[in-house]
Amino acid sequence: MKKYLDISRCERLLAPVRFEFLPEIDSTNEYLKREVKQSNSVSDTLVCAERQVKGKGTRGRVWYDSPQCCLKFSYRKQLPTNFSKFAVISPWVALNFCQYLHSVGFQTVGAKWPNDLLINGGKLSGMLFEIVSKGEVSYLIAGIGVNLFFDPNLTEISGRNIAFLYEKFTPSIDERTDILIELGRVLIDSLDNIPESFTDEDKMSWSACDVFYQKKVKIIQDGKVVDEGCEMGIDKEGRLMVQTSEGLKSINIGELSVTL
Repeated sequence: MKKYLDISRCERLLAPVRFEFLPEIDSTNEYLKREVKQSNSVSDTLVCAERQVKGKGTRGRVWYDSPQCCLKFSYRKQLPTNFSKFAVISPWVALNFCQYLHSVGFQTVGAKWPNDLLINGGKLSGMLFEIVSKGEVSYLIAGIGVNLFFDPNLTEISGRNIAFLYEKFTPSIDERTDILIELGRVLIDSLDNIPESFTDEDKMSWSACDVFYQKKVKIIQDGKVVDEGCEMGIDKEGRLMVQTSEGLKSINIGELSVTL
């Protein structure tokens, strides 16, 4: 098996967060959740797996894996007592990822509410945020999947429109290590600085990244179209704003998905 990451560099540059590499695991999110349940004390940890055999997506979906071409990692962070800013987490992290990728030259990356990243309509990255508690202590576990290097088999296996950050089938340990460290830092920093709400500037930044902004969208719930209208970005709580025939509606995270 080819070397997957420069582990020592990840450990050094992601410190003081603990870094762990796993050749194979069911799910990086589930691994970090089990640690909480089985240990008396756990630290903030970022874990990356070369292969996930039961990768998880949102709404119970499967994350399809191509070990050499996909990057899978999860970060566990202890939450402050009485933490209540759950609604803003998904779009906040997606916004920060999108802005970082723009800053390093990937200008075609866009955001789809609440937390997908797309390139030309194809899914580049998905995120899954979960809360696990033990006693009075709660932890946020953020799972990230990114399609890095082109793999023609992945689209066929998943049956979905998929995008890749690098349109070449030449997996590189250096590129993979670099992007893990940088995205890991963005994730850690984002969750260290979760806002109480989105400012007007934040909302404008989201609209600039939002691939559906001011486009007609259909609101889908449980596989059925329940409404449609013009997508108008997000409000200060991170909810999707849609101008429908009945007026402006706020869509709560976790309830609905959006499609053109």
